[in-house]
Formats: sequence, structure tokens, C-alpha cells
Amino acid sequence: MKKITLLAGLLLSAVVVNAQDYYTFSQSTATYTDLTGATSMNNGQVWQEPEYGPFVSSFAIDIFGVDYLDFGFAEYQFIFANDDATDDPFVMFFPISVLPVDRNFSGVGVSQSPISYKTDGTAGNRILKLELKNAGLESEMQTSAISTLYCNYQIWFYEADKSIEFHIGPNNITNKNQLNEVGISSSGFLYESDTDYRLGYIDGTVANPMYVETININDEPTDLNAIIPTNTVYRFAVNPLSVKDQEKVVFTMFPNPANDVLNLTFSDAVNKPYSVYDLMGREVLKGTLNNTNEAQINVGTLQKGSYVLRVAGSTQKFVKN
Repeated sequence: MKKITLLAGLLLSAVVVNAQDYYTFSQSTATYTDLTGATSMNNGQVWQEPEYGPFVSSFAIDIFGVDYLDFGFAEYQFIFANDDATDDPFVMFFPISVLPVDRNFSGVGVSQSPISYKTDGTAGNRILKLELKNAGLESEMQTSAISTLYCNYQIWFYEADKSIEFHIGPNNITNKNQLNEVGISSSGFLYESDTDYRLGYIDGTVANPMYVETININDEPTDLNAIIPTNTVYRFAVNPLSVKDQEKVVFTMFPNPANDVLNLTFSDAVNKPYSVYDLMGREVLKGTLNNTNEAQINVGTLQKGSYVLRVAGSTQKFVKN
């Protein structure tokens, strides 16, 4: 299970290539209720930047079109990872951009901040619920021997429609500087593999938020105007228009590096658009493959360097000489 911090993850340099947002966003309110009968991840152990997992979900969790079964908690957030996959994809979640620690600052005795999960419902309609309960803040731990600040949140994953919800629980944080090292309030999730990267996050104001999926590493989350209120629910539903764009296509390409022409060979006839992106996520070439098993893309006009070719939901990197 990977260990990766929230703040470091937001600063990763990578390529984002996406024709349609994978999720649509809505905000609502619902009374926050602690999980009951949940399975503990930390088993009463006092924690600070821990690594718990992997645990196995009873159903596949779809995130940005990739299925996951293994999940856990690493350092500051819940994560999903397919460590046995060829492109090593993982996702980390930050419903609130806090750097949490166990409220038992002494490290002696039993945890005061349970990390747990629970699956509700029957096959086909199950919900995997992850909970961070009564967590303290690293910023206070660095300056005090006693924890007075706390936060709670849950993440729900729906089997039926593959939607995701953030449920924000009680907290007494009054200053955004208490949240993290840079004093920024944000909410979202980060996906990365060897060939792809996406950051979906909430932007704007807590009263009127909007959802953004980045296409450029420079488009990092801006600071929400306040700390997200208790009983807030952020819902991310799969966008039907994006599903077609995410269909995987098996193909090979040669030569790589390429000088003038990039040759493509497909396992099945393909009738889809393609795009070529530079390492800043800018589209530099595009076209359409018309029901063909073989194709050529003229890359002679491109500057020397590395690029990403995307066909539907599949990407491969190549170098232009």
C-alpha cells in the first residue's frame, strides 16, 4: 500500500488528459451520524502518519473508470491502490484538507481517534463507508501536549451507480492555518498511474462550490473561502457523457522515439477520436480513427520531447526526436 501525503500529492508533476469530466457534482446537507458496528483499521493503536491496510472491499470500487478492491489509510488520508496492476494506479482522498493525528498526543495507551470502515446494503446496492473519527490536528500537536481541536468525516462509495460522497462531520476548527502547513481549505481526490493523472477538487466558496477536474498541473486547488461546514455532503456522480471517452483501447505504437510518423496497431477496429498532449496537458494534435486496425499519425511538426497519445480511455507515452 502506497504512502503519499496530501500536500506532496497536490504538487506532483504529471500529465492530465481528459475530454469530459468523469463526475458531475452536487452539494446537499444531511445530519452526520457516526458509523456503528464498523471494522477498525487501527485496532485501538495510537497513530501519527500511520499505514493501515490493505483491506479488501466486498465489491469493486470504481474511481475515474478504474476498479479497486484494496483500500487503506496512509499518512493523512484514505487511499485505494492496485499495486499488482501494470501501471500501478492509486487514488487518495481529502474530504477536508486536514493533516490528522490521533488525539492521544502522549502516544501512550489507547487511541482516541478511530479509523474504520463498514459495508451496508445487499449485493448490487452496497455502500462502502470509510470513517475518520474524532481526529486531532498535527498543527496543534506541534505546539501543545493536549488536543483541543478535532474533526470527523466519512467517504461513501455506492455500488449501484458508482457515485462517491463526502460526509463532513463535526469539527471545532476556526482557523484555516490549523488545517495544514499552507493554511488552505480544499476537498477532493487525486488519481495517478504510470500513464495518467487526474485531480478532482472543489473550488469557489463553501456556499456555492463548483467541481473541477484538472487538465494542467498548474491548475491546483485554490483556497476555499472557509472551512467546510458540519453536515455538508459533496456528491460525485458518474457523468454518462464521460463513460464512452473512458473505454479502454488496446494498441501498440512504433517507432518510439519517432521522427515523423507514429504507427498504430489496434487489436480491434477502432472508430474513435485521438489526441496528443504535451507534458503540460496541452492538446497539440488531434484527429479521428475511422474503423481501422492500423493508422499513422504525423508527428513531424512537434517539438522534440515527450508526449502522451490518448485514444478513448487509453494512453501511451512516446518521444519525438
